[in-house]
Amino acid sequence: MKRLLIIFFLQIFVVSTAQNLVPNPSFEANKGCPEEDKQIELVRDWWSPLGFPFYFHECNGYKTPYRRNVPPNEKKYNTKLVQANTGKAYVGIYLASISNEKMPHDYIMTELKDSLEKNQMYEVSMFVRLADVWKYADNIGVYFSKEKYKVSKRQLIKLSPTYQYYCNRASLTFKQNTCILRHKGAKLNSRDKWVKVEGLYRAKGGERYLTIGNFHLGWRGIASNNIAPDIIREHFDYSHYYYTFYYIDDVFVQKQDSVSALEVFEKNVKLGEPMIMEHIYFNSGKATIKENSFPMLNTIVDYLEKNTSYSIKIAGHTDNIGDKDFNLTLSKERAKSVATYLIKKGINRVRIKTEGLGCSKPIAKNDTKANRKRNRRVEFIIYKK
Repeated sequence: MKRLLIIFFLQIFVVSTAQNLVPNPSFEANKGCPEEDKQIELVRDWWSPLGFPFYFHECNGYKTPYRRNVPPNEKKYNTKLVQANTGKAYVGIYLASISNEKMPHDYIMTELKDSLEKNQMYEVSMFVRLADVWKYADNIGVYFSKEKYKVSKRQLIKLSPTYQYYCNRASLTFKQNTCILRHKGAKLNSRDKWVKVEGLYRAKGGERYLTIGNFHLGWRGIASNNIAPDIIREHFDYSHYYYTFYYIDDVFVQKQDSVSALEVFEKNVKLGEPMIMEHIYFNSGKATIKENSFPMLNTIVDYLEKNTSYSIKIAGHTDNIGDKDFNLTLSKERAKSVATYLIKKGINRVRIKTEGLGCSKPIAKNDTKANRKRNRRVEFIIYKK
């Protein structure tokens, strides 16, 4: 029971109390009711360098003249109108094309209420929903920049050293200052409900503008649907559909409040009792710590820096899938990776002990995917030297 209670508080202590830096995050404020295709220019505080995203609003029943026939031709996609996740409005954009690498993508942009602070971690999230018929993407990207990014309506795009062409839209290929948003434990192929995608971004400092889209050229990151829309009863050939189209609502960028996290941690920690590091993530089958683990680890660093007479013991655990010796080694290496992170942050190595226990001490039966996930964990004990 003690472990379960501690899991609960670790799940809530990283929640930020900071304000949303995104203006008009639900696209409610506008200059008028959309009556034609696209019309992203009606949304206040948002724009597109290419002008192709669609604006949907309750004022006209979320209707748009935009429709696509699907085989056979008498069928229509998206016949059931989609309600906003919250409020009365949302936008829709083409995230990518699978037809060929020359096809461009859509983007929406806004200016944040304040510039991002250097080295500060920010929580980034939004709600998305896949339109009927279209193929789905495995992630959505967010790009932060200091200056307003400008794209010419007619721009020369160079796809390779030997091929270039002109088009009226562009595919942006940002690799740095980006945050990839994903939905935990699920594909982004939901047509019947909105799903939350989220990620963490460490600011370089001074970023003021936000761009939402797909930052890969062509089809990379795009997959065929594994289910047909409800409106299609017979066999459906997805090869006819070369794009992925998503609805977007409720965009959030907010500072992660590490001070609040430390206060909650101090209130709940009990000396000598094992606690589960619920927000520690590794690459599959490896001991490499993922970036979204840093807020949790930084809170532990803050606690140990404040309480210099305390030490920490870190224990790695795995499920029972795979080779037992490999799992034992992996559990040891993951515990050491956590220790290495703490040491690099300034915690004296003499205050840290590690051990790997493999699958020898499960906290749940290894009979389901959810239970095996619980058993793959890192525990720690805070104690006085």
